[in-house]
Amino acid sequence: MDLTTRVRNLLRTNDTLPTTSREREAAVNQLRRSEAYLAEAQRLTKTGSWAFTPGKEGWNYWSDELFRILEVDPRQGPLLLELMGQRVHPEDRQQVVDRYLKALNDKEDYVLDHRMLYPDGRLKYFHTIGHPIFNDAGEIAEFVGTSVDVTEQKRIEEALRRSEAYLAEGQRLTHTGSWSLNAATRQIFHSSAEHTGMFGFDPEKGLPSFEDFLQRIHPEDQEYVLETLQTLMRSGEDLDLRYRIAAPDCPVRYMHTIGHPVLKESSAPGEYVGITIDTTERRRLDQEREQAENRLRRSEAYLAEAQRLSHTGSWALDPATGKIIYYSEEMFRIMGLEPTLDPPDSEAISQRIHPEDIPPIIEGIERTLAASKKCWIVMDQTTGSQGLEALLKELQAELEFRVVSPDGTLKYVRSYGHPIVDKTGHLTEFVGTIVDVTEQKKAEFERERLRQWEADLAHMNRISMLGELAASISHELKQPIAAGIISASTTLNWLARDEPNVEEARETATATLKAGKRAAEIIDHVRALYTKAPPKRELLDGNEIIREIVALLWVEANRYKVSMHTDFAAEVPMIMSDRVQLQQVLMNLMLNAIEAMKETGGSLSVKSRLNQEGLFQISVSDTGPGLPAAKEKQIFEPFFTTKPQGSGMGLAICRSIVESHGGCLWAAPNGDRGACFNFTLPVANHYET
Repeated sequence: MDLTTRVRNLLRTNDTLPTTSREREAAVNQLRRSEAYLAEAQRLTKTGSWAFTPGKEGWNYWSDELFRILEVDPRQGPLLLELMGQRVHPEDRQQVVDRYLKALNDKEDYVLDHRMLYPDGRLKYFHTIGHPIFNDAGEIAEFVGTSVDVTEQKRIEEALRRSEAYLAEGQRLTHTGSWSLNAATRQIFHSSAEHTGMFGFDPEKGLPSFEDFLQRIHPEDQEYVLETLQTLMRSGEDLDLRYRIAAPDCPVRYMHTIGHPVLKESSAPGEYVGITIDTTERRRLDQEREQAENRLRRSEAYLAEAQRLSHTGSWALDPATGKIIYYSEEMFRIMGLEPTLDPPDSEAISQRIHPEDIPPIIEGIERTLAASKKCWIVMDQTTGSQGLEALLKELQAELEFRVVSPDGTLKYVRSYGHPIVDKTGHLTEFVGTIVDVTEQKKAEFERERLRQWEADLAHMNRISMLGELAASISHELKQPIAAGIISASTTLNWLARDEPNVEEARETATATLKAGKRAAEIIDHVRALYTKAPPKRELLDGNEIIREIVALLWVEANRYKVSMHTDFAAEVPMIMSDRVQLQQVLMNLMLNAIEAMKETGGSLSVKSRLNQEGLFQISVSDTGPGLPAAKEKQIFEPFFTTKPQGSGMGLAICRSIVESHGGCLWAAPNGDRGACFNFTLPVANHYET
């Protein structure tokens, strides 16, 4: 059918157009008003209110609307809380309980969306808001709130998604008005209600004139419209105009007018018939779509750059075929592949994976595919979700493997995968990321090397301390050994008499045993410091450790005329520490103090106390030359030393040991003379919390 025939048919149905247009206009206007009201009235539409007291059985209040949307007979009264909870969809119950308990505990509002499952199997969607009401004591007296039935909104959203497919065809008729005029005389023969309303006129007040319509055209477009009409009078061609209108108190709108000359005897010369389409909304949608596309392009560009900077690539796998269906640009770079439009095949990928790592990857893929088939079986044979959730956990994949680049470079990568499951439980996709963790691996190797190096240095530090203690230890051992020899000789004398004195012999034999145990304890202390054993933390009495080291260093202190004093805090709690490491720290600090005073003699004081932070604190102070000027912090740095033969690692190791226990080591001047080293350790209850 040509345009002339269509226009003639349009004229024949001219009498019915006003009525149809008015009905359409009324429906459209009603829809617009309803949409405007809905935005403001959503808080009230299909909303039920309620109130209850926590811990009290039953409800304080149910509104009539709540009875209606929950489909409960008001004569039966509100549902019991237990029955109400059973109405909540099983998958949403825990969320509802958790959110309510959190609001009750934190004394705050709670907002949640959940589903209600009715006895006949129907499902409704609700939006619930709860608000606590407090009494004079600041406790929650009751919760009041609303539950909104948003099921219809859910259905509308679904319908809107379906209607998008029809929008392309529907745009040809929406906001379209018909008209006819004589271009020569500018006489308007017809203007439909929709066409008249587009220009801001009331169709009920009659047909506006050409000049009235012209005044509603945007001033910048009026001359263009008039020149086009004059040209048409000379040429008799079809009309195609795009212009703007500016009706009073209305925003500027964009119009598209199409017209065709009518060539028949009954028509006046220069008569045109046509339609005018309001394209403002379409123009807005086009602009929004263009803006969205621009944002999407920028987002993709930012994502690609972010993946490049973080060395992270993304991928997607089709579980049905096991084929890669998406590969980001960074994935190609990480795997050492040339970027292409299509994802690489499994053969190209396997060529880049280290041969030793291929078997576990294949095993992981096979396990994933097998688990996905189990998901289908579970959904087909049962209606429960627990079995499905357990299987989905099997689908959580994390693999670490090596990538060999064409130039032989080795990379370490970590792959994470996550299943995408539809509502029926079918696994539709498997998506994930691959992160290049080569630098992280190198850092881990380096940290391990440094930890080993530090352990070796600590061991050497212990050995060096043993050398310094050799003389004092030998002197310390002579005492229990000599006492044991004397006691043994005395025992023999008591037994050699004509009438052996067994009681006296038993006492001297006991003294011999004590002397032997004392020697063994001294040897065990030395062996513990020498043995390269792993740390072993246990509950210890901090004061007892101090006593042990003071007893061990007593001879060393006396050799250099250094007096030792102790001041123990009473009733301090136990500490969780490695005995040998704590002994090492304390011995190192005390030996440093003795060495600082060996030329002049002096006083060494060891104190323990529970500080204000509740930490066990040990202080080792001396009356030596004091700390190096302005180097209180530098003395703890590795290889810094003030001793001619020092390694510079003793204090660094001490600080490392203390910090590994959660404590702190620092130094300060000891009044006018000497230095004071302090370190703290958490007490046992700190570890428990």
